Amino acid sequence: NSEQSNPGEYVFRVPKFGDVTDLQTMRNSINELLSCCTFTVEDNDLREASINKCKELTCEGEILLLAWPVTSVNEWGVPQQRCLVFSTHAVYRCAPIKDKSGVDHCVRMGFSEINQLQLHPLVDKTILGIKQEEGFNIITEKLDGKRNPISTTLYAITKSKFDAPTNKKIYHPHVPIKVMQSQSNSSSPVNLQVDEASISMILVNIISCAARVGSSRNISVLNLESQA
Repeated sequence: NSEQSNPGEYVFRVPKFGDVTDLQTMRNSINELLSCCTFTVEDNDLREASINKCKELTCEGEILLLAWPVTSVNEWGVPQQRCLVFSTHAVYRCAPIKDKSGVDHCVRMGFSEINQLQLHPLVDKTILGIKQEEGFNIITEKLDGKRNPISTTLYAITKSKFDAPTNKKIYHPHVPIKVMQSQSNSSSPVNLQVDEASISMILVNIISCAARVGSSRNISVLNLESQA
């Protein structure tokens, strides 16, 4: 079926943001990525509302690049619908209002405030019967939100580095409902199967690229799979 992806034949060709050295090439690469993706109506509405809200918050010379719907996990482990907007200077986290007809508020994380980006493992997602996390983390210089007192108490008891409170936010990017891309061995675009892990890798690369090209800031990227 030409409408379905076949891992042996079709590959999601993603622009190599690590090779980008100028703003125009980065914007062209992002547009190329977006041209392949179709989001749900709800996700697309949130993307547009988030961009409009962030236009009110940008500083002089700052350019908005991309908005992507995510599920953010807060300090209590509660999943929340959010949209991340990437610019040449920062990452914005936008929260929709309750009826999802617009954006309630945005939190701005300047690239100078981001210490590290972390990618969760891409394979072996189940270990000893426990499903491992996908998505990615953004580690900030200061606490983003309120500290969960349970984690602080647990660390005080165990003194384990694995229980130590961190300035970490976990994000699970929403996967587009359709990713259409022309392939060298097909006469027309095909619908590719893309997962959360691959989208996470793309978004982390875009953040890193935007910081480097837009703000001359090199942000460390850690693949947690290699730390397992």
